[in-house]
Amino acid sequence: MPLLSKLLLKIAGIQHEFDGPTTPFPEALVRCQQVHGTHLIQVAGEKADELAALKADGLVSAAKRLVGVQTADCLPVLFAERSGKAVAAVHAGWRGLHKGILTRAVALFSTLGIEPDQLVAAIGPAIGPCCFEVSQDIVDSFEKDWGQLWKPGNRPWQKSQPPGTIAARSPAPASANDLWLDLETIARLQLASMGIPDKQIEDVGACTYCGPGGLASYRRGTHEKTSAGRQWSWIGKTS
Repeated sequence: MPLLSKLLLKIAGIQHEFDGPTTPFPEALVRCQQVHGTHLIQVAGEKADELAALKADGLVSAAKRLVGVQTADCLPVLFAERSGKAVAAVHAGWRGLHKGILTRAVALFSTLGIEPDQLVAAIGPAIGPCCFEVSQDIVDSFEKDWGQLWKPGNRPWQKSQPPGTIAARSPAPASANDLWLDLETIARLQLASMGIPDKQIEDVGACTYCGPGGLASYRRGTHEKTSAGRQWSWIGKTS
């Protein structure tokens, strides 16, 4: 069964889903060639196959189109204007978050006359801090460029592996890095810093590595030497 956002369900005239890896994407879905960057495409009447060849990591549309991204540990973030005027689907891994793809998405909405306080953002299933071990260099890069968002003593990483709380399987094993990064918290803080009220930001779903639901995890696939697969997250205007 797909996961749904309670906040997005309240908006008339749009539909959305955070799908599992075995669910095919809708036939009318518009997608792009994801590259872990910060480029976003504004979608209007372009052909889907033309857009699929373009390198980007997010799609924004005020037209009656379905836009989506695929993930397997990275954050899928779906946006909608509160009255359904426009929507977006964004792929945000740690590289995209560090480079500011979510803040660029919010800025692109502003060019459509949509201010941040008019947006709803739903963050879909992604690897959690229970399983996302990273190097000191990655932590240092976030501290250098985004540290102004953290409260003193409340940074979005931990020095030791936190216990799993909703795990259906064991969390990812620790290695020598011993730094565990919370992508969802970083995303929430970035979105809030752009002016989206916290009550209009929702976290949907579990950890892709250890949570329930058979979600695709690139890191779990690497550890277990299996094919990770991908899952689609999409949103679109229906009226």
